[in-house]
Formats: sequence, structure tokens, C-alpha cells
Amino acid sequence: MGIIGNAVEEAKQNPITVTTAVAMLLVTVVTSLPAWFAPTIREIPASISHNTSTESFSLRNLSIVLSFFLASNFSAALMLRFLSRLNSFMAAILSVPGIVLVAFSSLVGLNLIPPKLLSGSQHTAVADSVFYGSIFIFISVNGLPVLRSIIEPWKLPDNSDESKRDSFYNILAILLTFGIWGLIVKNGLDRLVIAFFS
Repeated sequence: MGIIGNAVEEAKQNPITVTTAVAMLLVTVVTSLPAWFAPTIREIPASISHNTSTESFSLRNLSIVLSFFLASNFSAALMLRFLSRLNSFMAAILSVPGIVLVAFSSLVGLNLIPPKLLSGSQHTAVADSVFYGSIFIFISVNGLPVLRSIIEPWKLPDNSDESKRDSFYNILAILLTFGIWGLIVKNGLDRLVIAFFS
């Protein structure tokens, strides 16, 4: 079964998740169309550490940046979900460079068509917001299959004492898994930001 077949099967098994993600993607694209006609494009500054600005705020540019952020994140998250049905290990590995590149591309867009020029501290705050936003979108779309893969192999009868103990261990395993994954993603994004924006 190819990627298209797996996408159809995923939509049948998890209609709410897939429909919500696709609907968010379509709404984002449609609502951003008017903003694409005349964005204010600027060159990326050689260094963002001392940038300050008193320019007026561009709502059109903000619309473009937000729409790109949402569309790219939901698209990548859905592709990873469909890929996980073919090869869950490959999807897990590719999720790291995938989310790093998606978050970084959003930061590039933010600097190309900024709503306003950002100072160093403002850019750091925005970069953190982009990171956490991407993390939450990816987990909301792909987190449940990961949780099931961790819990189901160790699932015991609910009335057993071992079940209560294993539930605690499962929670620790889940927190550890997402924690390590998040740290790797954060480190990769920070290195790209330092390489291109410092």
C-alpha cells in the first residue's frame, strides 16, 4: 500500500484528527490569499542582535507569516503521520529534521517579510514561540500513535497491582521520550538560528 493508500486508511481510522488538520490547512491557505498580493519584503539583516525599529506594524505581513507557519507545520505533521503507517521508525527519525526545517523556514519568512523589524531579544522570544508552536502541532497530530506504541506492549489487566506500577513507568517513558525529542529539536533549531542570524 502506497502513501496515498495509507493516507486514505489513516483518514478512515482517525477521521477527526485528519479532518481537523486538513481543515486547518485549507482555512490557513484561503484566509492568507489576500495578503500575498503585496507583502513588504526586506532583505535578511546580517545580524539581528542590534536591530530595532519604530516602523508601523504590518498586519498583512503578519498574516503571511502566520499562514505559512500553520500551513507548513500541519502539512509536515500530516505527511509524517501518513509515513508512520509505512515505516514508523523512519517517521520518528525524520520528525527531528522535519520540524527543525519547518520552524526555521518560518523564522526565515519572518525576517523576509516581517510585521516589524525585531531586536535581538524580540527575535529570541519569537524563535521560542515558533519552536513551541511547532512542537505542539506535531504532538497534537502525531502524539497519540506514539503514546500507544509505548503503552500497548506493556499493558496489563487494570485490576492488577503491576498495572498501577507500569502506568507510572509508562508516564515516565512518555515524558522522557518527548523530552529528549524536544531537546534534540530545540538544539537543531538553535544551531540554525546561530549559523544564519548571528
